[in-house]
Amino acid sequence: MPAVASKRNPHASLRIFRASTSDYTELVDYLTEIDVHLGSIDEVGTGAAGVDGVVRVLNFTLHNEGTVRFSPLDTASTMNSYGGSTDALLSPNREVRLRLAVESTEGTDGDTTQLLEFLGIGDGATTVYQLDQFPVVEEAAITVSTGSALRWSDFTSSGSTSNTWADSGYRWSNAATGLTATTDYTLAADAGTVAFSTSAIPASATLINVTYTYWQAVFHGILRDSIKTAGPTVAVACGDMSRRLQRTFIETSTQYGSTGGTALETVLQAIITDHVTDPPTVVVPASPGFDVLQTDASKVEFESVWDANQRFVAPTGWFFGEAYSSSSRDFELTLFEPPRTKSSLNPDFELTHTDDVYVEKLDISDEEVRNAVVVRFLPPDSTTIQSVTVTSTGSIDKFGRRAMLLDEDSASLIDTTAEATDFANALLDDQKDPGIPARISMPLFLGMDVFKTFMLSNPRTHTNDVFYAVQSVRHTLRAGEGSFNAQARTEVIARGRVIGGVQRWKALEARPGTGRQPLPARALRALQLTSRELGDAAVQTRSVAANAISSFADVTSGFFGEVSTTSATFVDSGIEQEFTLDEAAETLLYLDGSVAVEISVADQAVGFLRLFDAGSSSAIDGSQRTMTFDFTAAGSIAVPASILVPSSFAAGTHTVKVQYSLTNGDRIRIAGDRSFGVLVFKR
Repeated sequence: MPAVASKRNPHASLRIFRASTSDYTELVDYLTEIDVHLGSIDEVGTGAAGVDGVVRVLNFTLHNEGTVRFSPLDTASTMNSYGGSTDALLSPNREVRLRLAVESTEGTDGDTTQLLEFLGIGDGATTVYQLDQFPVVEEAAITVSTGSALRWSDFTSSGSTSNTWADSGYRWSNAATGLTATTDYTLAADAGTVAFSTSAIPASATLINVTYTYWQAVFHGILRDSIKTAGPTVAVACGDMSRRLQRTFIETSTQYGSTGGTALETVLQAIITDHVTDPPTVVVPASPGFDVLQTDASKVEFESVWDANQRFVAPTGWFFGEAYSSSSRDFELTLFEPPRTKSSLNPDFELTHTDDVYVEKLDISDEEVRNAVVVRFLPPDSTTIQSVTVTSTGSIDKFGRRAMLLDEDSASLIDTTAEATDFANALLDDQKDPGIPARISMPLFLGMDVFKTFMLSNPRTHTNDVFYAVQSVRHTLRAGEGSFNAQARTEVIARGRVIGGVQRWKALEARPGTGRQPLPARALRALQLTSRELGDAAVQTRSVAANAISSFADVTSGFFGEVSTTSATFVDSGIEQEFTLDEAAETLLYLDGSVAVEISVADQAVGFLRLFDAGSSSAIDGSQRTMTFDFTAAGSIAVPASILVPSSFAAGTHTVKVQYSLTNGDRIRIAGDRSFGVLVFKR
């Protein structure tokens, strides 16, 4: 898309749909104001940014005119009559589409005007040619030109002859080629095709090009529940299509992920498909390579589909939301990695203060700098919380050390060191030197969107050109006499680097004063505790495990067994632990125990503990929870076996049973003792 045109004429199309893509009402003739934005634009550093994965919002104002009135309660209005009955046009959940265009009126490329686009070389037979961009604005100037093509030997481009006649990216000029305008064609505006009549088929070696303006999709969403009438006007608020995900609440507890790990994008789609009527498809240009294990953290309940999806996406540092697709020419629910590698070497646009920018307001601050990121996480089937720390030496030298902690609650879906490191590096990259934030106002420029980048020349503010990356954007149009020329403006909040989040990283940070206090090292995430530490003392149990809602007791038992065949498996009878709950609750069951085993012959022997409900013989968490360990040499070995099991228990008495098993291809003699305890915590 070309940059801002010096002289321009904006166009708008606002359609409200009733039942199908062809059943719509065009409202452009009644529009007085349009405001579409992604992220907060009010002031630098306030509110959620567009890169935080928020919903794109459209606000528009309509004026009543005669019998065309828009109050939903006005039954006499022609706008509220449909199919012979009263049916208010402005009703919640109606589909809305906004298209904008900026026509260059000075004979140059600009925003959505394509100047002298090369369509092809005639062959004496082809009648239909395809435009690069569409739909076409029929109200804007359209010129189709043809003429005799220059011989290749007569043509050079900047001293190079590497181009060919089929190079559709080259722009031809009337002066150089002797092209003349023709009207002997038919334009299919929606399909973007130019069809010549049979009497005017371009002859062989005829050059064809066209100048036109195309529509840019700016918003696709639904009417929200904010429709305000005030005398002669009606103000309406809309949210993009992800608003449906925000409104859909997950009422039934559903477990996602798997013991082996399920791809994140598969989990996102499953959550949407399970709970949303007519579910959208999640577009994933490239997989993040993040797997979701079946744990308590991967269970969803009593949250919106949107919040659940954003919670699963957060540990990747990726963007999830409605994004414009140049291939479909529409907005799609997309999961993608923010283009953090963009720099001044490859900006999307180059702008100047003379024609492209009205105001550039800087807000120089280092408040949001973080250059040491610590991520604490709990690997599956582990009793020890691990951590990963990444730092930026350059940022520390510049700003001093600014640490950021993400504790186990914020990183509950992270299961491996690799995942924790990737997440920490994404946060570090976004915050180690985010650049000077600026609020920039410019003429309406539809090319601007989140993650777009530009170089700005503005000697009034800075000596050298500055690189900016957009984190929030707003387009505003206000009608004047017969057009939107009264005001057509774009505003952005931008920084000196591409970042993947602002407020959503702040929300995850465990830091005094941020609304999330860090978890103390020994607060009940119980996996750091053992039966010996908890003990039987009520005072100690209450102080260390404040959320415990069951008693805790050690059970110790000796055992002995012998296997003498190559295929047999030793399984002891198991021991049981009983506990009582006063109330039903989503819980974490904490098993702590140890097994000391003496093995006479232990070549490649394997043992495991199995936890199940003794009363029903069914697994606590839907599958037999096991902890496996290898014996690679004869002798005695102590095996710790602390297991955290997500489960839902009803009020009443429950019995948990633990079995011990050994398998081996040789004769095994085992002897020893074991102990374990159960403690249930309320979530």
